[in-house]
Amino acid sequence: MRAQSAVQHLPTSPFQICSIPNISSEPEFESLSGFSSPFALTRDVSGNPPANNSLDIRPSAIDSSPPILRFDSSRLLKVAKTFDIGWYSSSHLPSMSTQSTLGNVQAPEHILFRPDCLSQSIHSSKDYDQMTRAEKILSLTSRIDTSQLNPSFPDVEDQEVKDNDPEGLTQLMWVSPTMDALAPNNFLPSVLQNFAHWVPLVMFEPLRITQCTKEHITGYFSSSDADRARIMLVGRVLGMLLNSPVINNKGQLIVSLLRADLDRETSIYTSTRFSLRPDVARAQAGRLLIKHLENIAMQAPVYPLGVIFNLLRNATPIFRYTCLDPPGLPVYLPNVLTDPESNLRHFVSLDVVLSATTGRPTLCEYEIGSSLELCDQLLQYQEHYGFQWLHGVPDQFILMLAWISTLHERRVNVEPEVLTQIERDLSNIKLLPVDSTDPALRIGRMAVQEGWRHAVYVYLYMTLYGAHSKDPRVEQALKGFMRLVNGINPGRNPDSFLAIPMIIVGVATSKQRDRATIRRRILALQECQNPASSWSDHVRILEDVWIRTSIEGRATKWTDLRIACRKVTGV
Repeated sequence: MRAQSAVQHLPTSPFQICSIPNISSEPEFESLSGFSSPFALTRDVSGNPPANNSLDIRPSAIDSSPPILRFDSSRLLKVAKTFDIGWYSSSHLPSMSTQSTLGNVQAPEHILFRPDCLSQSIHSSKDYDQMTRAEKILSLTSRIDTSQLNPSFPDVEDQEVKDNDPEGLTQLMWVSPTMDALAPNNFLPSVLQNFAHWVPLVMFEPLRITQCTKEHITGYFSSSDADRARIMLVGRVLGMLLNSPVINNKGQLIVSLLRADLDRETSIYTSTRFSLRPDVARAQAGRLLIKHLENIAMQAPVYPLGVIFNLLRNATPIFRYTCLDPPGLPVYLPNVLTDPESNLRHFVSLDVVLSATTGRPTLCEYEIGSSLELCDQLLQYQEHYGFQWLHGVPDQFILMLAWISTLHERRVNVEPEVLTQIERDLSNIKLLPVDSTDPALRIGRMAVQEGWRHAVYVYLYMTLYGAHSKDPRVEQALKGFMRLVNGINPGRNPDSFLAIPMIIVGVATSKQRDRATIRRRILALQECQNPASSWSDHVRILEDVWIRTSIEGRATKWTDLRIACRKVTGV
């Protein structure tokens, strides 16, 4: 008898029809002007690690260069304040370097502050060495000019905001700033503003989790200094992405610092979890998994597919530590999908979808035990706990995809009655009705739901049945999907949520008209304006499948997807 697991969670311009150039699968931080990679563990100039975690502002021991700011990676608040001072200050600030125990980071000259200026402001009220840690933090905050509270989000007309947010999510997420313009609490409205504009772009039914997201963010602010700093930095990156699909050097530096800090925290947990009580270790793993998933969500629109795959692979052990399933045994998926908390379901969703769109096996092995009765049970849970609100894929289809993938990867002959059961269950799965105050959104969301059903049909026929793209069953599912896509107007919503099923179905397309439609709809998304993004990699993978099979004059097989993925991403 398996126990239920319970852990805590919270969360265009069209391209021309032309081939996307190949981009390296790893971000070259070293090549970015202004800073170097923070991933390698290094020591300070004396050869010794910093003696403590305090803010250390001293001249270099070996040269006469300007003083350097050293910070421990676990004290992200100091980094957040450093960035915020640079961004919010109206004066130009001279260049200096930042060094941490995670490596040497040369920050751009306009994002750091002069230590002598900081020293003067501190000593004006109290000797810096005698100040408490909280006073040091507040001394940094008090110097911030909040008249430029959110420079990373552009001014837009009211009608444009209304068009991008027809359900009024921004108003629901908003927290008014305090009367004091210099109050540190004004950081919260800034972060909430960026999240409020970001959530409708990436979440299928954002109204279902608006309050929970708001509480999650405010919870970070009332939590530890590191958590508060982390959410401030994440909010800063989201603000950049609202302006551009390519983040600048500042954003790259923030992402690399957050990733390095998460790697450090993961390493500490892995080395100490055996000394913790099982329930404590599992709870800590759940909190750590949330950070891994947030990290993936933040980087997915920016970095190549190979990077996203590695990030998810790094999170896999933490996912397993969070589950109640014994080590070495498959994860019992029905328990995960019926759990009231969502971080486990989020990981499974990413794992299963990434497998279906790349031809790779899932990172975790799952035990399914699927049946139509279980799908009906998921429908009841989904009304309260379901995960459809994020990607638009109903939990029942995640279960079916995982079941099909598991059987396919075992490379055994599946009994005909099992195949018949899967096909019959797939056609009989009931879906939770979608709702919206906007009729166009409601129609688009219904199309996304049914689009997923057709995509799972294609996946079933081409994997377990071994059918090629010219098989009548595949062609029928493809025809139904394209009828849905052609029946709704292009746009951010629903195309961003149809992109994944379009990738799955795209493997089976042979008509140039269908290929052009899928390619055009995906490339119109803002994420694809960044040629180094994972979405652009997905389009390259489809192009490779189409070109190779056309040259060879044959129908597509599912194995072609895996070959193309390896060629494009190297993984």
